[in-house]
This record gives sequence, structure tokens and C-alpha cells, in this order.
Amino acid sequence: MRILPRVMSYTAIGSNALGLPVAGTGPVRATARGLPMAARAPLRKPNRNMSEAEILDLHRHNLGLQMFGDPARIDATALAVQNANTRRARIRSGKIPAGDSLARRLREMSAAGLPLQGIWGERDATAGELLHTRRDLFQAVQPGCPFHVVPGAGHWAAFEAPDEVNRILIDSLPAMETPRACH
Repeated sequence: MRILPRVMSYTAIGSNALGLPVAGTGPVRATARGLPMAARAPLRKPNRNMSEAEILDLHRHNLGLQMFGDPARIDATALAVQNANTRRARIRSGKIPAGDSLARRLREMSAAGLPLQGIWGERDATAGELLHTRRDLFQAVQPGCPFHVVPGAGHWAAFEAPDEVNRILIDSLPAMETPRACH
């Protein structure tokens, strides 16, 4: 991997493709908001016969299950973003979340001396009860690197808790400007 001279650090926010189990997809069943994932309603798919109101209701449902730690935080902007993004989507993520492409890049960036950090929502549905495995991976790749958990936030932590995520990012700037020793 060619590290551009302008790249000084890397922060992952609720990322997948870490070569780790995705909550609810294997023998370990994660819990979210106290309900086993198997007991939760499945994600819904839109169809061409749905009205705009029905599509927005569908997005509210799916965002509440997959992206937000607190469904009460889903606002008109979140619905508009989800609606626009799903209409523009040209690929299905498929096996990408369970892949390891980001984990490989983290190792390369760490070996090049770039400071790393992770930020995850406490209620990230893709991590679930496996959130500790994300922290453990970052520590294995770069011991001592910061790993922050945003209380109450879900997979869209930066959207759902922007003040907290921005505070973490701003507070971490001095440490993220210092190259790490390669190991």
C-alpha cells in the first residue's frame, strides 16, 4: 500500500471489513437494546408500489434496527440521507462487512508509523456484544492506540452523536499528529 505523504493518521468510525464476525450473522447472536437479534424484526425492503410515506416508514424501521442506538434520534435528515443513498446504491454490500480488507490496511498503516484510533457506538448493531473484538483488533495492530465507545450511539455514531464524536476527534488531534513507532 502506498501511503500518501499527506496522510498523517487514520480514524475508523464504526467500520466493518475487519475480518471479525458481524453481530447476528453467526453462532454468536448479539443483543441490541436488550432484545436478542433473532427476536427482532427483520430489515424491510422497499418495492416500486410503495408510497413515499411508506418508504420513509420503512427507512425509519431499518435505521432503528441497524444504524441508530436510539430510534428516537432518527430525524428528517437521517431519513432523507437513507432514502437518497438507497436510491443511488449500485452494489449490495454482501460479504464486504465480514471481509478483512480494512484490517489489512490497518496493519499496513501501523507498520508505516501512522497513528490509528477507533470510534464505535456502544449500540452498534454490526458489533453488538462483539464490540470488544474491534477494540482487541486495534490493540493487536497498534498497542496503546485509542479506542473510544460513544455511549448510547449505534452504527451511525457520527450522525447520531456528532458532538461526542467531534469532541473525540478534536481532543485526539495532538496525539494523532505524532508518528507511532513501527513494530
